[in-house]
Order: sequence, then structure tokens, then C-alpha cells
Amino acid sequence: MCVNQLVVGDLVELAVDESSNFLREMFNGTDVVVHAAARVHVMYDDAFDPLTEFRKVNRDATLVLARLASKLGVKRFVFLSSIKVNGEMTWPGHPFILDDMSVIGPRPLTAQTFSSYSDTTQAVIKQVKPGLSGVGAIIFRSEEEIMHGATASVDFYANVIAPYKAALEEWFVSNKSLYMYFVAIFVTAWAVLIPSTKIAWRVFKDLPEPPAELKQALNFTD
Repeated sequence: MCVNQLVVGDLVELAVDESSNFLREMFNGTDVVVHAAARVHVMYDDAFDPLTEFRKVNRDATLVLARLASKLGVKRFVFLSSIKVNGEMTWPGHPFILDDMSVIGPRPLTAQTFSSYSDTTQAVIKQVKPGLSGVGAIIFRSEEEIMHGATASVDFYANVIAPYKAALEEWFVSNKSLYMYFVAIFVTAWAVLIPSTKIAWRVFKDLPEPPAELKQALNFTD
């Protein structure tokens, strides 16, 4: 296998819509498209509307690429999303398997983010499998919006967000049950359909109260 052409450019500009002649020429006669381009977490984001910028690349441009590949007869479209859903790491001789994850549980974290939790919180979280969704993920579903503008700082994350996330994950581990498992699945689906919902605060009535700096952003209700 060899590379016949190398193109460097902005995916948003290249994949404006499905009428892109450039992409049609690139995909013509192509058997496989591997899509790995994305806008990732930006701690000090100076974009006017960071969420819109994320969606332009990670959602809109991806849909253009996939639809165009389908129309032009590309046999395989390989979309590489976040590998983090598979957990933070694997151990030598122990490749990742599905049983390493749960549907509901604390979300996998990078080593740097996990280290922002106290030793006590880390020990508590390690008692359960990481999950595709969970109480912390539901409450902080708008974290990308929170972490921009005036609040986009490492100090704000370390001193405000991380401690409250830790409290939520400890609460989950202390209260986990079959009932909690299925309720969390229901609330996750509801929050996907209605992002502004406050249902989590009504269903999980005794959740730790968020700090004042987060109440509005997390749609907290007494």
C-alpha cells in the first residue's frame, strides 16, 4: 500500500456539503475511507462559540463524509471516535474486552484528570467498572459548554468541577443497585432527547448539592 496524494486542509472547509467536487474526486474509486479527524478538548478555547465549532467538525462534517462515501459506493467507512469509551488503559497480557465496561458507571478518565481526585475517591471509583454513562456523566453532560469563556481554566476544573464530580461518583458507588442501574439508563436517554431537562435532580433526590458556581450550568433545582 502506498500514498498517492497527501492533502492538508481544514475538514470543515473540505466537507461543507455533499456537493463538494474535491471530496467526490477523492472518493471516486476508493474502497475504504478511514475518518479520524476531530476537534478535541480545548482547555483555553478562544472560539466565539466553542460548542458550534465542535459540532461543525465532529458531527456535521462527519455526516457529510459518511453520506458522500455511501453515495459514491465506498465499501467501508471506518469512523474512529474516542477510544476512551474502552476504559483508560489495559494491562500487559490483558487486552480490552467488553466485560471491562458496564453500561452505567463512572466515566473513564485520563490519568491527569483522575489524579485530580483524592486518594479516597480514586479507591472508591476503582471498586466498580467504568461505564458508558453514569450519574456524573448525566449531570455534567454540558461540560464542554461549561469549560469555556471565563471558566476555562485548570484551576476552575481542579477546585470546582473535579471535587463535585468526585462527590457524584462516590454517591453512585454508595447507592448503586439494580434499580439505580435501570433508572440511570432511562435518565441518560431522556437527557439525550431533552438536554435541558432537570429530571436527574428529581429522580436522584439526594444527590450532593453542587457548588454555587455550577448550579445554573448544571440546571440544578432544589
